[in-house]
Amino acid sequence: MKDTPPEQAMDLSQLEKPVLELEAQIRAMEMDPTQAKEREKLEKKRDKLKADLFTNLTDHDFQTRAVALKAGQTDYFTENFDTQMNDLAWKMLTFTPSSSTNGYTATCMTADAFMTDPAGGTRLALSDDGYLNVRPSGSMTFPFFGAYYTSFYVNANGNITFKSGDSAYAPTLANHFRRARISALFEDLNPAAGGTVSWKQAGDHVAVTYQNVPEYNTTTTNNFQIELFTNGVIRLTYLKLDTMRGLAGLSRGTGVPADFQPSDLDGYAMDPTQGGTLIVLASPAWGGTVTGNGLFPTGVVRLVTAVPNSGWTFAGWSDGSGASSRNITVTGGTTVYTAYFSPGLGSALDATNLTWSTGGDVGWAGQTAYSHDGNAAASSGLLANNQQSWFQTTVTGPGSILYW
Repeated sequence: MKDTPPEQAMDLSQLEKPVLELEAQIRAMEMDPTQAKEREKLEKKRDKLKADLFTNLTDHDFQTRAVALKAGQTDYFTENFDTQMNDLAWKMLTFTPSSSTNGYTATCMTADAFMTDPAGGTRLALSDDGYLNVRPSGSMTFPFFGAYYTSFYVNANGNITFKSGDSAYAPTLANHFRRARISALFEDLNPAAGGTVSWKQAGDHVAVTYQNVPEYNTTTTNNFQIELFTNGVIRLTYLKLDTMRGLAGLSRGTGVPADFQPSDLDGYAMDPTQGGTLIVLASPAWGGTVTGNGLFPTGVVRLVTAVPNSGWTFAGWSDGSGASSRNITVTGGTTVYTAYFSPGLGSALDATNLTWSTGGDVGWAGQTAYSHDGNAAASSGLLANNQQSWFQTTVTGPGSILYW
């Protein structure tokens, strides 16, 4: 800032004076509706004069500047599970490049399969703490924090680095941020003792997959995948993880940031343009169990199942399907599937210890629409004139038979 001799410095009160004069004029016009337009002009002039003031503390020279204040913590997209349990199993993280200071935006959703099938990929014979260079064919280039790379290093300990490989096995922040790195599960793993690490080139991206890779000197195994896209998108998919520790995240490779704060990786919201929600319900809730709920990427084929409890039968889905186990293609938004269960005669009659049979022109079946106890009752099908319906069981006496 330009220096001004003390004798030329303006007192701050000189800046306040025109503002106070304008405010006095504005107050004088408040009771006169004919002065509304003129008052509005003066208010704008006053507000312009009240722009933020920057003052040299040494000689009190000043300048006025309009200021936009932005508050917020840079997200370094890194979480170290050194003091808390690793919660990334069955999750998928997607990092999309952005022009923000963070460099990326992040989303999280449920996963139950790798997005890129590792079958047919190239196996990497990694030694304990070893690394190997991967260079995809063609002109494939991967942007990462403003730099562009045509190859990368797959490290045995659950991460990939650029420029050079890394044998570091301790998942510390210092190790993670030392190199430009993508850590899916930075932990002391040992693929030489079991499991498979492979890479596969597929159109616009490359996938590196760790399958059933154990931690060093243990029998625990871990399954996860790193996908690098040519448009800069990074996707980390986790299936079954046995380890409770490790570190996950992105690193520019410039050291631990002075203002680093841990991220909550599985706390990122799902991008509705990237996935959809499946809600799978059982009706009645006590009739059976269902699977398939969750947030999944659009286009993923998800298996949903309906299994009746003892004494109940599966009656079909709300969309008319009669298959108790079926594949659903996930679309955007929220889709609800309800599995209907019907009680067997034994359950409907509260006598599952007896064997029941039914016959006649129309048989009997359990149902939940009408009942005495609010749960279920037996009902015959619709009978026409001169038709009959019956159900029966055999009991050994003496005893009592109670019915409503």
